[in-house]
Amino acid sequence: MCGSVRMLQNDGCGVLLVGGPSNDALEAADCGVGLVVDHVVPWGADVIAKDLSTAVFLVDASAVARAVSQQSANLALAGTAGGVLLGAALEPARASSSATTSVNVAASPPSLTAGGLALAWPACHAIA
Repeated sequence: MCGSVRMLQNDGCGVLLVGGPSNDALEAADCGVGLVVDHVVPWGADVIAKDLSTAVFLVDASAVARAVSQQSANLALAGTAGGVLLGAALEPARASSSATTSVNVAASPPSLTAGGLALAWPACHAIA
């Protein structure tokens, strides 16, 4: 199992592995979710789940977290691109403050930006 985890990682994949206490591949995975079986705790895991439903919840939550992370990166890229465009297009006296404002709006807490709706919408539907 460790070989399969390493192969996926070498291909550029992130690996979340759910396994029992005797699974050495939990330590090799990027995120190892260990299941407690017969009161034996998988100490090599990153996260310990007391039952399978908890492990399923963590797997589902990781998918939502990945989507939100991607959306956040896209929002930051858009803010930076807007700052570059404003900085290049405006006269030097106004360029700095306009470019900074663009980047700061993109970096604002999600609830203060239009992107906040885009970030919250998928998370609400994935959990419901």
